[in-house]
Amino acid sequence: MSYGVELIDATPKWLDIPFLATYLVYGERDVLIDSGVKSSSEKLIRSLSGRDFSELDYVITHIHIDHVSGLGYVHEKFKGSIYLHPRAVKHVADPSKLWTSAKATLDVFAEMYGEPKPVDEKYLIPVSDGGAIPPREDLITIYTPGHASHHISIYHSDSNGLFVGDSAGIFISQIDYIIPTTIYPCKLDLYMSSLRKMMDYRPSIIYYAHYGISEGGWRNLNQLYSMLENWIRIASDSKSLDDFRRYILDEDELFRKVYIEMDKYPLAKLLVD
Repeated sequence: MSYGVELIDATPKWLDIPFLATYLVYGERDVLIDSGVKSSSEKLIRSLSGRDFSELDYVITHIHIDHVSGLGYVHEKFKGSIYLHPRAVKHVADPSKLWTSAKATLDVFAEMYGEPKPVDEKYLIPVSDGGAIPPREDLITIYTPGHASHHISIYHSDSNGLFVGDSAGIFISQIDYIIPTTIYPCKLDLYMSSLRKMMDYRPSIIYYAHYGISEGGWRNLNQLYSMLENWIRIASDSKSLDDFRRYILDEDELFRKVYIEMDKYPLAKLLVD
């Protein structure tokens, strides 16, 4: 635990590497950042059951099912307010369209993550850009579209940290390298604008959903932003995907290391596979 923040692993048991983190933020009202997947909800409930609370508030960074399909199951055990982007509210109250989309996009992985359960809308509270999570003043919600139009990140003033969901990449902890979370239909211009917005907070710590806590803070955000600027330049000079890959391997030493020694970095290998 650091600065009243505890990482609670929510990786499903069918994955043998740390992949999905939720974060418990202690305070006047304890808050869980993201809720994992249905297939790991019992594991998360067991972890939370060791705490001396019966109620728990939640902040959902976005409603891709690896971040939200466990919500209804965990919330059934620990009732509390759920804070999320206004556009996400209807899909948590009725996740049928979300589930249909997930199955079409993720195929068998959707079933492995598990179908989300509806949550009573009375618990769902839309957040504003730059607003605090009541009654706490230390958790500030930030609209960070790009990876998803309804994505929010959360600034934690007590630790000068950011909970970034999928707005700031995937953290390969062994070499402090960030892989962009810019898979289609990501809006790259919005993604980069959101990175600049988060950089303005000058964070010391980043709490990654995938995966772990980094004290790289602002430096990590800047590294990812600079990488994307470089990749955009390379893409404009490339005539084919093979050209693009070759140029990146030539210019990005850490990317080349991850690419060539993939077996050493299981999280990166999982994404490629």
